[in-house]
Amino acid sequence: MDANFEQFGPRYEKISLSDYTWNAEQLNLCAESLKRHGIRTGYHNHAIDFKNLGGTRGFDTLIQNTDPSLVCFEMDCGHVIHAGYDPIAYLDKYPTRIELLHLKDLMPGYHVSTTLDTEDKDTNAEIGFGTIDWKKLFETAARHGQVKHYFVEHEGKMAHPPLEALQISYNYLVKLAAN
Repeated sequence: MDANFEQFGPRYEKISLSDYTWNAEQLNLCAESLKRHGIRTGYHNHAIDFKNLGGTRGFDTLIQNTDPSLVCFEMDCGHVIHAGYDPIAYLDKYPTRIELLHLKDLMPGYHVSTTLDTEDKDTNAEIGFGTIDWKKLFETAARHGQVKHYFVEHEGKMAHPPLEALQISYNYLVKLAAN
């Protein structure tokens, strides 16, 4: 789903709660089989996973309907805020299910959407220069103790060239860790 959702037309508008329930069942089945071979199954969210599906969201449905011993979640913070939600609130809501964090941020003024991907319309921000309160996010993750790995991602439009953007993010994270 990394492609521009608009190119696929209305089919993304037809995604339903039953689709996510079915996907959760499939994740459990596949994860059970893969576990026998020493492979852990995880799910990485996108903004579309936060589409309102009659008072709930697909991401919540997947978390609530998958077996914690089989399926873990990699929360992409950029996609969460792009959809209009708070990644810190999701860490609090599911303190034992989110084991991986995809560190991505957007510049202020981003376009809230559950049908477009973050790189399609908005400028991604270097870590520490966007809209997420990273200090609070890391404190929340540490308090729950479940997050095992963090991944910095830069994609789409950025204010700086790729290597410079990575250096800026790295410098911010080192400074934050030192405090």
